[in-house]
Amino acid sequence: MAYLTIRNLDTDLIDELAVRASFNGRTPAEEARAILRHALTRPLHDQLGDRLHFMCARLGSAELDLPPRTTTPRVPELANPPRLPESMA
Repeated sequence: MAYLTIRNLDTDLIDELAVRASFNGRTPAEEARAILRHALTRPLHDQLGDRLHFMCARLGSAELDLPPRTTTPRVPELANPPRLPESMA
């Protein structure tokens, strides 16, 4: 088993590690190993967008037949914007 020494950790970080370790029924060293193991065994890009892309990519692409636009989009009127009620202002 290898050893790892981490110097100059903030006291608050060490205190949080001890609290989390106690909550999980582990020693601070066991908790640090669990945190490292969890962080380093996940895929590098384990984010919501990546997961959604992966799930949707299996479905393939969907080509939609969009009808041609027949009217020009309405330009919003910005000169007189709606006002908020007094109670919300």
